[in-house]
Amino acid sequence: MGYRSTVYIGIQKDQKEEFEQADEYGECFVLLEETDTHLVYEGEYLKWYSDYKDVKRFNSIVMSNEDNFCVAIGENNEIHSDIGDWQNHIGLSMKAYIYN
Repeated sequence: MGYRSTVYIGIQKDQKEEFEQADEYGECFVLLEETDTHLVYEGEYLKWYSDYKDVKRFNSIVMSNEDNFCVAIGENNEIHSDIGDWQNHIGLSMKAYIYN
């Protein structure tokens, strides 16, 4: 099964077509938010390994503009991959719960 992640990617609006073409089947990411400057996408339950060709393709788009960002959060709520200043656009929180 493998380690799964939730991934947030923010790109410049003029990169929308390029990003959507990279998501060949339209199954990896959904548009979560449109801000004045960015389109922010979310992908859930993804295998996000840097050596995977699809991940390389998305990371290439993110790295093509210094204002883009990406953050990947694993099953254990740890950030295991990030590019750019995502902290300026995304807030993270964690909630504890009691086992019954």
